[in-house]
Amino acid sequence: MTDIREKIVKAVSEGRADTGSQEIINSLLTGGLQHVLLSSTCPKKEKDSILYYCALSNTPVDVIPESSVELGSICGKPYQISAAAIK
Repeated sequence: MTDIREKIVKAVSEGRADTGSQEIINSLLTGGLQHVLLSSTCPKKEKDSILYYCALSNTPVDVIPESSVELGSICGKPYQISAAAIK
């Protein structure tokens, strides 16, 4: 799990990360995402939509054990993030 955390931190610092379910879905529709991460507390409707579009675009997706609050902290944001993606 440390490897995923390091990838997120690096992608955020380099400006290669998307956050927010709608932004991630839009990026999945246009292509260009390497990996999608969902927090363990991601709402079911958002999770199902993102999983569907990841399957259509053959983008790997992982549900990480961290909560939305922890994922927000990892991304350096002072708010909850239920989904993050690496471009």
